[in-house]
Amino acid sequence: VTSVTVEWQIVEFSSANVQSGLTTINAASTNATAAISAVNLAKTFLFFSYNGGVGISGAETDLYTRGTFSNSTTVSFNRIGTSSTVDISWFAVEMPDVNVQKGTTTMVGGSGTSVTAALGPAVNTGKTMIVWSNDTQTGNSAISTADSGTYSSQFLNTTTIQFDRFNDEANSANLDWFTIEFQ
Repeated sequence: VTSVTVEWQIVEFSSANVQSGLTTINAASTNATAAISAVNLAKTFLFFSYNGGVGISGAETDLYTRGTFSNSTTVSFNRIGTSSTVDISWFAVEMPDVNVQKGTTTMVGGSGTSVTAALGPAVNTGKTMIVWSNDTQTGNSAISTADSGTYSSQFLNTTTIQFDRFNDEANSANLDWFTIEFQ
């Protein structure tokens, strides 16, 4: 038996309203939703983590999950594969003293290792963070897509986010993202 060290943090904001839940994407399904009390989408962002069922067996297309708000009362999660379940622990965080922008950007397979997303209005990059999640399609093989399905992000300027992946494979991916600008 191998032990695993898990590190975590709890952050408390006195002005935040947090809704949370557990949602499962069932085997043979590519999506799941959760109902929430109405939020102001210009002030609300999503954090979540997930783990896959044993049937995934290393196939990243079945595990990589993206999340966003379908509307002010629905949290949505999507993936490409369907071989097993994915359990999602999520937090919808609404704060009066932030400005939130959200979007979805697609990385087309074989198009390189970077893709950009436009922001409008411009943000103060010294007060803004990026939160994103992504799904990924099968590229060279279902199990080896981790190289091209894992992303980093950065601001190129006040109106552009750049997402980078390690490897340019044949697989496409969709990235759901939020920018959170603190006042």
